Amino acid sequence: MPFRTKDTNIRIIGTPFAYWHYIHMQTVNFLAQVYGFSLVIIPLSLLINPKHISKMIELMENEARIILSGIIGVILGIILILSYNVWDSSLAVLITLASWAFFLKGIVRLFFPGFVLKMLARFKNNHTWMPFMFLGMIVLGCVFIYLGFNF
Repeated sequence: MPFRTKDTNIRIIGTPFAYWHYIHMQTVNFLAQVYGFSLVIIPLSLLINPKHISKMIELMENEARIILSGIIGVILGIILILSYNVWDSSLAVLITLASWAFFLKGIVRLFFPGFVLKMLARFKNNHTWMPFMFLGMIVLGCVFIYLGFNF
């Protein structure tokens, strides 16, 4: 029996598993595209405007802001994990890993704001390695964009 999605132009023939697989891949593609574009645009803006790095560090030097960003990170991390949390051998597991990393970053900010302040103090004094980190993030973002449009 064929299954139809909300879009009547798309018809899926097969079992309910085929329908689940279709929805599953839509979620993977969407999250890969979101992660990809975010990992390209944000680091690229920081490479082009290096003075923004110092401004971001200054903004986060307040413990209350660190805790608030931790709360937001935990909530968004939970949403991302509940949207897609599949551990398999495909490259789609990168989406799961990225979601868990976002969640864990929020946990660290929420439970250990003092540690985050110490790390910010180290980053504030040494920006020389940051362009390499941003380039790595841009490359990872390009991988996510490629996967998001080619899964």
